Amino acid sequence: MQHRLADHQTVLYEVLRLISSHLTPETVVQTATETIARLTNWTAVAILVHDEAANQFVVQSATGGLAAYIGKWVPVKLGSSERPFREWEQPPPPASEGLTLADKRQVLSIPLWHGGERIGVFYVESEQKRPFSRHDRQLAEALAEAISLAMDNARTHVELREYAAGLSTLYTVTRQASSSLIIGDTLEKTLYAAITALGFEMGVITLLHPEDDLLYVEAAFGFNEAVAQQMKQGDLRGSVCEFVHLRQEPLQIDDVAQDFDPVIKLQPDLRAVLAGIKRLGARSYSGIPLLHRGESLGSLCLFSRQPRALSLSEVSLQITIGQQIATALVNADLYEHARRQLREQTAIREAMAVMTSTIALPDVLARIAQQMCQVLGATSAYICSFDDDTFYSTVLAEYVGESATASERESDLGTVYYMPEQFPRDLQLIKVGWPTTIHGDDEDLNAHEQQHLQKHGVKSLLVLPMQFGGRTVAYAEVWESRRRREFSPDEVALGQAIAQQASIAFENARLFQSVENERTRLNALIQASRDGIVLIGTDNRIKVINEMALTLLGLTDGVQAWIERPLRHAIKQLRSISPQLVDLVLEEITRLRANDEQPGFGEFEANNYITQWLNLAVVAEGNRIGHLLILRNVTDERRLGRMREDLVHTIVHDLRNPLSAVNICVELMTEQLASVQLSSEIYDYLGIVQRNTEKTTRLVDMILDINRLESGQMPISFRPVVLAELVDEVLRLQRPLAEEDQIHLEQDVPLSLPKVLVDANLIERVLQNLLDNALKTTPAGRGSIRVEARSASTESGRRVLVSVVDNGPGIPADIRDHMFQKFITGEGQRRRGTGLGLAFCRMAIDAHGEDIWVAQSERGVGTTITFSLPIALG
Repeated sequence: MQHRLADHQTVLYEVLRLISSHLTPETVVQTATETIARLTNWTAVAILVHDEAANQFVVQSATGGLAAYIGKWVPVKLGSSERPFREWEQPPPPASEGLTLADKRQVLSIPLWHGGERIGVFYVESEQKRPFSRHDRQLAEALAEAISLAMDNARTHVELREYAAGLSTLYTVTRQASSSLIIGDTLEKTLYAAITALGFEMGVITLLHPEDDLLYVEAAFGFNEAVAQQMKQGDLRGSVCEFVHLRQEPLQIDDVAQDFDPVIKLQPDLRAVLAGIKRLGARSYSGIPLLHRGESLGSLCLFSRQPRALSLSEVSLQITIGQQIATALVNADLYEHARRQLREQTAIREAMAVMTSTIALPDVLARIAQQMCQVLGATSAYICSFDDDTFYSTVLAEYVGESATASERESDLGTVYYMPEQFPRDLQLIKVGWPTTIHGDDEDLNAHEQQHLQKHGVKSLLVLPMQFGGRTVAYAEVWESRRRREFSPDEVALGQAIAQQASIAFENARLFQSVENERTRLNALIQASRDGIVLIGTDNRIKVINEMALTLLGLTDGVQAWIERPLRHAIKQLRSISPQLVDLVLEEITRLRANDEQPGFGEFEANNYITQWLNLAVVAEGNRIGHLLILRNVTDERRLGRMREDLVHTIVHDLRNPLSAVNICVELMTEQLASVQLSSEIYDYLGIVQRNTEKTTRLVDMILDINRLESGQMPISFRPVVLAELVDEVLRLQRPLAEEDQIHLEQDVPLSLPKVLVDANLIERVLQNLLDNALKTTPAGRGSIRVEARSASTESGRRVLVSVVDNGPGIPADIRDHMFQKFITGEGQRRRGTGLGLAFCRMAIDAHGEDIWVAQSERGVGTTITFSLPIALG
């Protein structure tokens, strides 16, 4: 008993020693089988391993009579026993495949377990008549446990080795995939690394074409040159590469020689896949889609000329390689997109720089044509004008690249084309602004278009309309003479972006020419003007000046010499011409610096001229850009006015004494004839003489008063006056005349108004003149005149504003601005006036230091004349 137990321990020790030194499950099983058979008296020993794919147990190693069954399946009953062992006193029935157990008296079948999972069966036979002893059974169980542990260790070692190899392969693939952003070189290296790591001989990487969504071969390895060329140029529809791409699932075929008919019944298109693998001379295949965020970018397909079954870890490694390739593709696409955007932005920026570098249109267009040709990689480029009224076009600019043909190099610059006859197809597309590609072999070209393209050797051309404001102003043609070419959407978009810059250049040039034409015309008008014109910028430099301004100011040098000269240079010259004018200029500058935007006006004498000036702020888009000084020569007008005033003054003085004598005589005659009985006609005549003499005397007195007011010799007596009482008195005197014409007089002057500090006599005469003027224009029978007053704040402080309002026909616009001048009379008056009343009003109000103006005048509504009066203090 003890000897047998020692023998059993020796067997167990030896088996453990030998199998623990092996690092693969296969060698563990082989060594264990041979060692157990050698050290025991068992007739036959076999170890069966579970085949997960077939869910059967396969004899992997055996001795004795069982060696003939190595590689075969055994009945499920034998492998499915979960008891530690089972004995058959009688052999089980024979199986169609697997072991035949006839004539075997003693059998032990012990499952090999690992973590609750059955991984195989340890099987022994004995020809002894007696059953296995308890010690034999314990030895078998111990050996089974040792074999299970050794197999598990070996498998772990293999998995670790495969994992390390996978990591190394993955590192190599990742390094290759990220080594360059030029996708062609990257995929060639990555494919070679994947083929080498997974034990295949051939492989391809296919990608999805962005334009037609069809696969094409980007990288191939291991095929002969003819097959590789055929794959790159052929149609991959229905291929094994498209199969995994469309299904977005891996596909492994261990051996195309196997019977796939049951599978083909479920997936009929698999037949073409298998045929394609055979045509490539391959026996096995492993393909995966290149997935990124649920979208397939292509496929990685590996082929072997021998049967090849991938383990789960190898399939996982291939999928991971595919993910790395997909990531590399996305990164390369992002890089290419960024590089393309940078190229496009650079091209557009350079086009804009060309536009701003020069305003000469031919230079701009030539450089844009060059840029368009180089960026799109074409052989030449042309820019042509387009007249959408006449449909004529002219070649304005051209650029011919180094790759252009000799016939293409013949200059077309300046050639004029009539689009309806020569290029009707282009005309329609250009009019609507659609870019299009035309090929020399297009069937719908007319004879002239074909001849034109053949003459210059053009295979393809891209037509790019240039539109501005929805209207085609020109178009560009990008020629390709090396090959027939389809311009991509990105290339068309880039060409359009550059063409748009050219259209802006066209519009800028047109606007520049329009501005130049307008400037020339305006300058001609300015120089021809009878008024002096000076435009001074905010930088106090002279921007515009004409000859008349130089004449009136007495400045030397010509017009062009003064453009952009500082204003101080003009002031320096004016000091020797008119110091008073220099003071006026400096006062105006001071006023403007105080942000006073009101127009300035006045008169000055310089260089033997009397000049009336008006200074206006020039505003553009709400910003002041300078001041416009308008100078009008009023020398003759003022001299004539002075002569007229002198003449009137002389005549008035000469008339004063005769009129007084006539008036005295009429009064004496009236007194002396009072006691004489005369006819009523004589008395009427005397009354007419007396009234007209008094009227003429008042007119003479008014003229004399105006002259005294102008010369400052009129004595003025200021005193506080209650304005309401003064207005009542004036209305009382004017009411008989108003009633005669059935015109209603009214007043709205509150007694609560503060007193005004005025010469009561002058203000009374102002109101009389304004009322008299209103009575002359207000229609009889339906008119009304109102005198109103109110206290208000003005720029000069608190003032009383007095207004005379009528509902007459209004003041004509042509006399409104100078109606307060002497001898100005309006139309529509029922009684003709002298034209001195309003002039007197202006001078009387001026003598008080106040203003008078037309507050409102509208035809059919009436007129409102307002003047201001100072408020008496205290």
